[in-house]
Amino acid sequence: MKVYPLETDGGEVFGFRIDNHFLSSSGMARFFRKCAGIEIISVRRLFAFGDEIHVEFALDGDGWQVWEPHGDSSELWVVPSVANPGSLRPASFDRLTDYVSTHWPGPILAARAKLIEKIAVMFR
Repeated sequence: MKVYPLETDGGEVFGFRIDNHFLSSSGMARFFRKCAGIEIISVRRLFAFGDEIHVEFALDGDGWQVWEPHGDSSELWVVPSVANPGSLRPASFDRLTDYVSTHWPGPILAARAKLIEKIAVMFR
């Protein structure tokens, strides 16, 4: 899966975005939990309107969060937690990017997302 880097205005890469495959917050937590070393800190509750952060987790001591920057959108941003001290780009960035790019979303989720998109087009 393609991950798209997120950069500051100065060109420093600090996170990445991925396609949203209509996965619930708890499903995202299950996905990230499969990466060795990730500890899930919090998961957004069902129907928690106004909360765009789906999952917060730690990897190698670095805090991360998965959020939808535009509410109900087709992309998710995986970015360092605002509580992260130090550099904008945590040391675990490359490890996390490698994991997501090789495992997200998986064949079943990808097929499910395509099916949902086709159904949605029929009702437009």
